[in-house]
Amino acid sequence: MSQIQIEVICIGFQQTSPIERAITFLNANQQTFKFIALSNPVFTDYHPKNNGYVTTDEIYQLINLVFMDLTGFHHMAIGLVECRLDGKTLKNLFGSMQTYEKDNFTGKAICSSSGVQNILQAIPIETYYIFELISLSIRFIVGYGMIHDKERGCLIHRKIDKQDIIEAIQSGYISLECLKKINKKLHFEQIQSFKNMLSVLGNISRSENPEQLFEAQLNSPSLMKTKTERTKIFISYSHKDEAFLQRIKIHLRLFERKGLIEAWDDSKIMPGMIWRDEIQKALNVAKVAIILVSADFLASDFIAQHELPPLLVASQKEGVKIFPVIVKPCTYDESDLGIFQAMNPISKTFIGMSEVEQEELLVTLVRAIKRSLEI
Repeated sequence: MSQIQIEVICIGFQQTSPIERAITFLNANQQTFKFIALSNPVFTDYHPKNNGYVTTDEIYQLINLVFMDLTGFHHMAIGLVECRLDGKTLKNLFGSMQTYEKDNFTGKAICSSSGVQNILQAIPIETYYIFELISLSIRFIVGYGMIHDKERGCLIHRKIDKQDIIEAIQSGYISLECLKKINKKLHFEQIQSFKNMLSVLGNISRSENPEQLFEAQLNSPSLMKTKTERTKIFISYSHKDEAFLQRIKIHLRLFERKGLIEAWDDSKIMPGMIWRDEIQKALNVAKVAIILVSADFLASDFIAQHELPPLLVASQKEGVKIFPVIVKPCTYDESDLGIFQAMNPISKTFIGMSEVEQEELLVTLVRAIKRSLEI
């Protein structure tokens, strides 16, 4: 997949280092967009016509004026302004996207950092630029940002004011409504890279020393280029099927005690841990996945949006083995998992087996998993 080029324009900034650092982070940790800082004296030396603020029309006119004199095709550009940004109907905007008459995006957007640092306080301003740049870029492609409600794209399920931006950054996730939209336009790998990056931003912004953690992350190898060794078992299930989980764990226990395997399920998330981060860590190191499939499992929005996509991508790209067990009657064959051969046929679900048949199936499952881990 070729990268989509997004030009980033610093308009009237005295200090552009935080923006450059944000661009470095973005280019290192996702592969859908290539962010390029566009330098031009007209942008650098720009002074607002009004004292202390600019209007959206003023900035869009400036961008169009400069682009007329530049060679090449400038398809998508995001202008960053340091002073207050006012729209036609809303005051003190921190984001704007230009549209044609029929509300189609022109490929130009503006973001203001006015007053943001006071709101973020100890959180690095770079996290704000990263959040805004990736959100606006996604919206160029799919028509929705990571923030979503009925009126506009939004990461949390309501419109947000500037005071709420810290909550959006700290949440570290994309809303389910947004995922439903971008799943139709972007690939699993692209969406997963955005989710991983947002999770990192959330961890940074919630930490006791966010500046230090951001610096360490900026200087660390790329999240996209670094591959974690896959050695463990990930068990995905609905909590309504916990009884089946416990029986599988009993069969796995012998090999765990010998140190031959290590299985993970969400019961290992202890109080005080950030549960979303722990699930992501477990997914990143899974070599084998046991999937306990039922109607409750297939109905879970969280599983469908956050657990299955990375497992399916890892199966395709990295050879992660998927072992579905159909525990109750359900429409397994019509789900995304239907491409995988289940341990038992749909016509003979686990709950419908005799106790002996259930135990024999679990012995077969554990032995198959052990072989997969030894490869």
